[in-house]
Amino acid sequence: MLYGLIAAAVVLLLLYMLYVRLITLRNKAREALSSIDVQLRQRHDLIPNVVTLAQKFMTHEKELFAGLVAARNQAQQPYRSDDPNAVRQHIEAEKQLSAGLGRLFAVAENYPELRSSETILTAQQTLNEVEGHIAAARRFYNSAVTDLNNAVEIFPSSLVAGMVGVQKLPFYEVEDAAASCGCAGLAAAARCGCTGLAAASCGCAGLGTAVAARCGCAGLAAAGGGACGAGCVPEFGLMVKNRVAIAR
Repeated sequence: MLYGLIAAAVVLLLLYMLYVRLITLRNKAREALSSIDVQLRQRHDLIPNVVTLAQKFMTHEKELFAGLVAARNQAQQPYRSDDPNAVRQHIEAEKQLSAGLGRLFAVAENYPELRSSETILTAQQTLNEVEGHIAAARRFYNSAVTDLNNAVEIFPSSLVAGMVGVQKLPFYEVEDAAASCGCAGLAAAARCGCTGLAAASCGCAGLGTAVAARCGCAGLAAAGGGACGAGCVPEFGLMVKNRVAIAR
């Protein structure tokens, strides 16, 4: 009788410890997701100013603006962070918004007056910085989700997860629009040389006001000729090189 009580107590203690670990991992993942949302809200707040300015120059792009505003509205919808399906839909909405921003800045390259606007250049720099913060928060979230999902799947904690309703959460993965050419970012540059937010693989480094190390181009504005014009194309406010071998 005594041994039975001891064994039962040990089992209950083990179950409780597994339960505590599962809840801790889930809360950690939800906290990480909340950190992403803080950065995403900063991006949401920047979009109206960008759209208002761009509309003054891009008068024939009404469909593009409408799609971007609709994507922003969808991304701002509240959701339950403990519901995997709701989180998945939220992540997908943010991906659509990122794609819309990429299209906007890609099309904006056809409007020299817009490209040279100090306001739009500042907005691009700020967006680049926010994207960097989002990427860092996304890595932390994915790491937390890995720990949670492993605990949900692996015995014996999987049994407790099923009992208390702790579920796996989706990863926040960003699709590479230019994966085929070894570049990463929101929009592929002309002729698949580089992309917007990160052009390290093309020999051009940094975000925002960083210079393109091997392009001979500096700052956010596009230079019209010389060394820069010969070998670079402007994309998402950065000078990226479009005639360089992709090492990756």
